[in-house]
Amino acid sequence: MSEEEQFVELCKIIDELLGENGCPWDKAQTHQSLRPHLLEESYEVAEAIDNNNMYELQEELGDLLLQVFLHSRIAQKQGHFNLSDVIKGLSEKMVRRHSHIFATDKAFSPEEAVATWEANKNKEKAIFSPLENMQAVPKALPALERAQKVIKRSQKEFPDCINEIRILLDKLECTPNNEEKKELYGNILFYMSAISAKMQINAEFSLTNFIQEFINTFE
Repeated sequence: MSEEEQFVELCKIIDELLGENGCPWDKAQTHQSLRPHLLEESYEVAEAIDNNNMYELQEELGDLLLQVFLHSRIAQKQGHFNLSDVIKGLSEKMVRRHSHIFATDKAFSPEEAVATWEANKNKEKAIFSPLENMQAVPKALPALERAQKVIKRSQKEFPDCINEIRILLDKLECTPNNEEKKELYGNILFYMSAISAKMQINAEFSLTNFIQEFINTFE
């Protein structure tokens, strides 16, 4: 079957699962109940990429696509939007954001292309200040990744991070107050993220890699 025929076939399968005589589990799902599955499938796609496993990547992308179909059909039942709206919106966004391809802007490097995308995105979303840009970082991101994005968008310099971390560690060691310990520890992680942002090191990847190295020491 062609891609178009495969797409139509999948739509029919999803509609049958969600229909009157469909699967009890599928019919009971909501956006909220599917949220953890969406995150899990996204992480499984990432792991397949990390493992360079194309067989698993194909399968996991299918599972992730299923989440898109389910959320779209649930939204359609509630009268919000449908799968066609999702696809149409994505097509329009790709054209708007790639103004260096579909309009008159110029971008001759990946960095310039990203800058053009971000500029178009901020214009669309009426983001005109570092504060608005920081507030636009999704709260659902893993904390280290969110911290790096917020730091980058703040446009603020953090010149004495290592010294600040030393001071915070001394305070952390001395304080008996558990709430203060939590706050100090959060500050330490934030300054560590600032170091990562400055050095252009992905904090999430670095920690993930070290976790695996730690596990490997038990083999």
